[in-house]
Amino acid sequence: RRERQDVAFLLYAMDRAIQEYPNSIDLRIFELLLVRFIKQDHMEAAMLEKRYKSEKQKLAVDYRYVLFALDRKALKESAGAHLGKGKFSVINVMEFDAGMERSRKAHTQCIIALRKFWSSTKHMKNAERRTLMMEEMLTQLHSVNSAIAYAAKEYASLVELYPASVTLLHTYA
Repeated sequence: RRERQDVAFLLYAMDRAIQEYPNSIDLRIFELLLVRFIKQDHMEAAMLEKRYKSEKQKLAVDYRYVLFALDRKALKESAGAHLGKGKFSVINVMEFDAGMERSRKAHTQCIIALRKFWSSTKHMKNAERRTLMMEEMLTQLHSVNSAIAYAAKEYASLVELYPASVTLLHTYA
């Protein structure tokens, strides 16, 4: 069982170990992991990671892999934040992409329906065609309303799932 004072002691022991053995690559990689996952100080971890990446040529393959894995984890977390959720998974990305595709298609259908409506108003010239055109225009207005409702429903469901997604909010606007 981990307690709060154990973390503070572990951080102190790590600082002392780094002071005594500053050239130990094992300790420096362990310090990076400790700061990133136990202390959860992402800024300090990023700083340490940059410093160790600059020395990447000196590191063995297994240490370079640790840095690569940390970089991938940070990328996943930033992608999760981009989607609007804290955690990132392939399912979230697939769900987001599918929802965005449905929303874009619904949005396109709205635009097409509006174009058809406005283009039909240009063709009203004689009285007998006006009656037929009015019925067609009412049908097109109905399709515009249904397309708008469908697009609004799709966007609303995505905004509910991913409220912090800048891409989604920009597209929805």
